[in-house]
Amino acid sequence: EPLPNWLFFDEINRRLTGTPSRTDKGIYNIIIHAIDQAGMMATQNFTIQIPNQYPVVENEILKQYAQIWRHFELIIPSNTIIDNDNDPLNYTAISNNGDPLPSWLNFSSLTRRFTGNPQLITWDGGRYDITVLATDGYDTAEAKFTIYVQYDKVIEDILVYYSSTGLLFVILAIFIRYKRYYSSLSFYNKLETIVSQTLKKDYPPMKDPIKIF
Repeated sequence: EPLPNWLFFDEINRRLTGTPSRTDKGIYNIIIHAIDQAGMMATQNFTIQIPNQYPVVENEILKQYAQIWRHFELIIPSNTIIDNDNDPLNYTAISNNGDPLPSWLNFSSLTRRFTGNPQLITWDGGRYDITVLATDGYDTAEAKFTIYVQYDKVIEDILVYYSSTGLLFVILAIFIRYKRYYSSLSFYNKLETIVSQTLKKDYPPMKDPIKIF
């Protein structure tokens, strides 16, 4: 086969020259033939390797905080993962353990944007470890970060108030019942509205997050 289109051979000076592009990555097997006037020939084989400059994590993604029932949005900066070949990068996102993202969280590969609305009905501890993957088609880099989902202040006020009145277990029982059997947010949205309208006292915020389960 002829030489690749980016490589040229000067027979007079016995010189190979060329400038490969980023799409020319790979290993090329080259054979040089030398023939004397008597028709005797000698050959020499060697390889030219054009390595890929793999993407690397240049800047870490800081911890993120979200609130239940509040819109969450995060755009991953373009300089988070860079490619020294300037290859275009394709992005995906998964949970650190390899599972899909939590049901409330969405990721756009084109805009590198996370969006979502954490919901009380799907709250399962408040910590989500996320991995962003960027590939140039040859190699992949991973940037990891954590999203902490916190209680809305209304929920915190409910727990603080009713724990002081002895009715906390009643509230928790209702919560567990509806968390188990209801798939919509109507109950929780109504609860937030009612509480925000009826509880006028400013209860001191809790120093540590409350874990129901």
